[in-house]
Amino acid sequence: MRTPIRLEGAIRLQMRIRLVSRAASAGRPSPLPTKALRPRTPIPLDGRAALAGRPMPSPADARRPGRAGEPRRTGPASGSAGRGSRPRPNPWRAWGPLLSMGMASAPATPPSTAVEDYLKAVFALETRLGGAVPTTALAGRLGITPGSVSAMLRRLADLGLLAHEPYRGVLLTAEGRRVALRTLRNHRLLELFLVEILDVPWDRVHDEAERLEHALSDDLAERIAAKLGQPAFDPHGDPIPDRQLELEEPVTRSLHDLEVGDAARFERVSDADPAMLRYLAARGVVPGVTLALVDRQPFGGPLTVRLDGVEHALGPELAAAMRMAG
Repeated sequence: MRTPIRLEGAIRLQMRIRLVSRAASAGRPSPLPTKALRPRTPIPLDGRAALAGRPMPSPADARRPGRAGEPRRTGPASGSAGRGSRPRPNPWRAWGPLLSMGMASAPATPPSTAVEDYLKAVFALETRLGGAVPTTALAGRLGITPGSVSAMLRRLADLGLLAHEPYRGVLLTAEGRRVALRTLRNHRLLELFLVEILDVPWDRVHDEAERLEHALSDDLAERIAAKLGQPAFDPHGDPIPDRQLELEEPVTRSLHDLEVGDAARFERVSDADPAMLRYLAARGVVPGVTLALVDRQPFGGPLTVRLDGVEHALGPELAAAMRMAG
């Protein structure tokens, strides 16, 4: 009757152990490879492992590459992988110094065109409303869907340029206000430069300044301001922030607020509609002249003003865009 495989393997292992023990007692080297007799915690043996002279793989060995019972080969340091002992390169090592110093050590990048446009629009609405700017109001001014505006506002808040007031809207932070005023200064200086130096009509300078304001450096803005004599107002009567980005808004009132018979200095007008600007320019109605209100039609009808003895009819939309000295 054949000895069972499990018992046969155990007998062979026991004989090997005895041979090694006798050799050790006589001072002779072991007649068997030391790899097969590496000291281990006693583990159950299966038949095939016993016949091969190897212990049964442990659960930990089963998860390692290579043959069961062999120790896992590792490189000279942790994190090594691949064949041999060559360590795997660490792709983050080159970024270590920068990450340890923090983002403040990296050079600041200028705001993008979209960021500057948003902040400038928020500044205009914040000034007009006297407080927080709702998302819907900003979307209407920019001609963008409220969903897109909300996503951009979250980004600007993360950048520290806006502060959010729950259920009310957003407000500029100190840094957001600085960026908005710098963009506004560039825009209004460019408008005046185009009118005064290049003779561009005042109804066309707004779109040109919109394209150029983002590329204008601080040094070039100062040179333009010096060339124009450090002006305080642009061609439409809007105040220009000074070099310290301080802005003083003059007190004005709408032409609608005048009573028939009143006269007031025409201070500023919105540049949003070029057709309105062309209508006013054709009649000599520009910031700095004095207008007298001589008639007001009921039910939202036109207003009639007199300039240098000549009367001009102004529709309600145009009259609402005109600001008079307060």
